Amino acid sequence: MGLKPTYEELLQKICDLERQLRRNLPPPKWQEEDREDLRAAKDMLQLVMDNIPQFIFWKDRHCVYLGCNQNFARAAGVASPEAITGKSDFDLAWKKEEADFFVECDRRVMDTDTPEYHIIEPQQQAGGRQAWLDTNKIPLHDTDGRVVGILGTYEDITERIQTQETLRLYEKIIDTTNDLMSILDTGYVYLAVNDAYLEAHRKNRRDIVGHTAMDLMGPDIFEKQVKPRLDRVLAGDTVQYEQWFDYPGRGRRYMHVSYYPYRDDNKAIKGVVVNAHDITRIRELETRLTQSQKLEAIGTLAGGLAHDFNNLLMGIQGRASLMATEIDAAHPFWEHVQGIEEYVRSATSLTDQLLGFARGGKYEVKPTAINDLVNKTADMFGRTRKEIRIRKRFTDPLWVVAVDRRQMEQVMLNLFVNAWQAMPAGGDLYLQTENVVLDETVVAPHAVDPGSYVKISITDTGVGMDETTRRRIFDPFFTTKGIGRGTGLGLASSYGIIKNHDGFINAYSEPGRGSTFSIYLPATEQPAVTAEEKQARILEGTETILIVDDEKLVLDVGSQMLTKLGYTVMTAGSGAEAIDIYRSHGAAIQLVILDMIMPGMSGSETFDHLKRIDAEIRVLLSSGYSINGDATAILKKGCRGFVQKPFSLARLSQKVHEVLT
Repeated sequence: MGLKPTYEELLQKICDLERQLRRNLPPPKWQEEDREDLRAAKDMLQLVMDNIPQFIFWKDRHCVYLGCNQNFARAAGVASPEAITGKSDFDLAWKKEEADFFVECDRRVMDTDTPEYHIIEPQQQAGGRQAWLDTNKIPLHDTDGRVVGILGTYEDITERIQTQETLRLYEKIIDTTNDLMSILDTGYVYLAVNDAYLEAHRKNRRDIVGHTAMDLMGPDIFEKQVKPRLDRVLAGDTVQYEQWFDYPGRGRRYMHVSYYPYRDDNKAIKGVVVNAHDITRIRELETRLTQSQKLEAIGTLAGGLAHDFNNLLMGIQGRASLMATEIDAAHPFWEHVQGIEEYVRSATSLTDQLLGFARGGKYEVKPTAINDLVNKTADMFGRTRKEIRIRKRFTDPLWVVAVDRRQMEQVMLNLFVNAWQAMPAGGDLYLQTENVVLDETVVAPHAVDPGSYVKISITDTGVGMDETTRRRIFDPFFTTKGIGRGTGLGLASSYGIIKNHDGFINAYSEPGRGSTFSIYLPATEQPAVTAEEKQARILEGTETILIVDDEKLVLDVGSQMLTKLGYTVMTAGSGAEAIDIYRSHGAAIQLVILDMIMPGMSGSETFDHLKRIDAEIRVLLSSGYSINGDATAILKKGCRGFVQKPFSLARLSQKVHEVLT
């Protein structure tokens, strides 16, 4: 035959023969040895193709399959390579849009006579498997150089595509998390960082990746803090710690940082993965909880001290009031008696702050117009502090809040005095009220309910506070003033009063930029009640009153005060004794003055027993404490009123008169 045919000539002969066979045309008049050579070459070609791991196929000028190897036939879902001959992509189990894509590419390669490499093609393979193919297609020529078809090979890169997609997904997850994540190699060089890391440090990726941790953090921090941890992890440990960090892009944040070793397939440590999780909010909640628990414990102590101290003041106040009724202004002791009562009032103000801090309850809660309360309190304060310019911006109409007016006035005065002390050379005091609606995210740290609130803001232009001081301002007995200039109870008691009104108070301050205290009180739909001034005059009576108290000095002075007012008085030193007396003489007793805090049988239990004896009994509750939860419950069950110790003769006479009339 002469020279062996070239590959393209052999392929062309195969194509011609297969076309003729398909068309039932008689084969060309070849000699027998030509047929044997052709058959052997064809078999050898098929054998080679079948043993190549890639997927191989060839088509004619009309994009009809002329042949393929075994791998391709299996992927195409045909019985054998011979079974694909004469089929097009539209005859196979491809989706139409996939077949269109394949044919369009085939024609482009043949029309342009230009090979195309690494064409990424989707393919729905036999059995429904979605595959991705990396395809190469080259044009086939006859001996005259004419394009007669294409030869194609492809590699199934589905697993690679899926892996890349998974990696992209992981990258997306890592880059969308707020955690700061980075990977360093064994030489402390950054291999990768996520977007949160870049944002926090205000850096570009090129400024970090490829650089060492020392380049980013500086030699001092790296050698003292970072390198020892990295070395521990490179030795196989896991390191976790919590710390405050100052980030250019996030400010001061409290982070939980974890260092983990990362390993290759042979379990050899290749570097360190660092993850920093922001737990600032959790830290703040823990701090608030700790502060709340601490305040609760100290508050219980403060409340008990205030209760006992008020009982002592009751004895002093009562006897001073009794002496005052026996003398007039001309008496040589008149000035001393008046001085004693003034000192008692000053001491009572101190116990009021202790009780406010102790959150011992509210006295007389009424729907109140806060604008009026803040305005009057500010005007009263302003008359005594001319160096302070008070500027007001009140929302009108402002929602109503249910508060104890006297306690809220105390809160305002505490904050005004605090602002004045922060402006020793004078300054501006800004007062603002507004209606706000707070959602769960705002109120959650303060353990109050979301909803409608009235916000009161008190802003000064004073010296301000640093962060350390600001965190402690509501602690009891904490003061930045010198010895003798403050008790450290003003802000602590204000905090307690606001919390006891189901509200909360925040403080914001910077050194040299003044301070802002923001109070939030829950709004009520009830209409506001106008405050009424009562004259401090003594009202007398003739009824019989039973006074119940475990403190002998209170019984002694209380009975003398009531006797001075004209009443007939019986006394009981305990709840059990009071019940016995009322069973025997209840018909003659018009009023019971009942102490709230007593050993053995409490005031609450005593009231329940008395109520069962006489459902219409008149009881005036008295305590050196404020109205706590139990006392409020008694008032709701039918107790007629409350008077706090120490009380003057005039105050006692008015309260008794209110209950009896």
